[in-house]
Amino acid sequence: ELDHNELEMSGKRGAVRMVFNFVENGEIVGRGRKSMLLSGLREYDQSAMDEMVARYYAAKDAYLST
Repeated sequence: ELDHNELEMSGKRGAVRMVFNFVENGEIVGRGRKSMLLSGLREYDQSAMDEMVARYYAAKDAYLST
């Protein structure tokens, strides 16, 4: 299960760390983390996201209708 995540940004680059626990019968039996580097970050653009979501749903609908 996810314990927490961290995001550090510096200009167009960033680093993400996801920290998680391995749980069995409600008891933590191990811990882990995954680190990823991000590049090419830019400002959030709502209209671009709306277009991407619309294309996704159109492709999904086309797939499900076959």
